[in-house]
Amino acid sequence: HEAIRKAAREDFMLPAYIVGPSRQREVVRARQYAAWLMRRLLKMSYPQIGYHLSKDHSSVKSMLDRLKEQS
Repeated sequence: HEAIRKAAREDFMLPAYIVGPSRQREVVRARQYAAWLMRRLLKMSYPQIGYHLSKDHSSVKSMLDRLKEQS
């Protein structure tokens, strides 16, 4: 998905890292950014975002809630 490629490009990593299982801080941050792009700009649902990120919809919601708390 283009949002995943954009997030990967901005953080200088391969898109495969974003959709993979890594919990490294840099990867998690890029994954959150990709989810944010899909949710806010593309108006995708949590299940749709989860599908693209290989995550459950509840994981996506938690991810975006944590991102909101950090800002």
